[in-house]
Amino acid sequence: MLLHQMPKPTIAMVGGPAVGARFSLAAACDLRFASEDAVFAASFMPNGLSGDYGGTFWWTRIAGTAVARRMYLLDETVPGAEALRLGMVHEVLPGPELAARVREVAGQLTRTPAELLALVKDNLNQAEEDADRRRFLFANEAVNQAKAGMAMMARMQKAVARQAASDES
Repeated sequence: MLLHQMPKPTIAMVGGPAVGARFSLAAACDLRFASEDAVFAASFMPNGLSGDYGGTFWWTRIAGTAVARRMYLLDETVPGAEALRLGMVHEVLPGPELAARVREVAGQLTRTPAELLALVKDNLNQAEEDADRRRFLFANEAVNQAKAGMAMMARMQKAVARQAASDES
């Protein structure tokens, strides 16, 4: 839960088997990228386990009840291309291109102020909550939007002050 709830976006790069705990941890990440040879499998029941790291919770939300039940109850192995079709991953790439693409996405995220990313991620996390918390969503988004606006204004004021100082020199 903490991996998903932390204020920084998390990225799973699956370049091979995501089985057991790795399967669950990939689900807790905000973004999931896989290579063409990646495979996904719960593989808990054959080992006498019911699942761990919140995988049943996350995969049900990500791919839906039918897919999660298929993965856990039937212990199916899903290749990367099918994982993409099922909405389990955001993109599937040839193995040699995977790391570069994930670095590109990470770079894109790092160009966004951390405070803004945290607010957007909080909005997304709050939107996932149960129905009794949905009424909170719009108020939460409004508060976070106001915080983002104030932070942007502060960044702009600093930039103007820096420019003015450099113009004076």
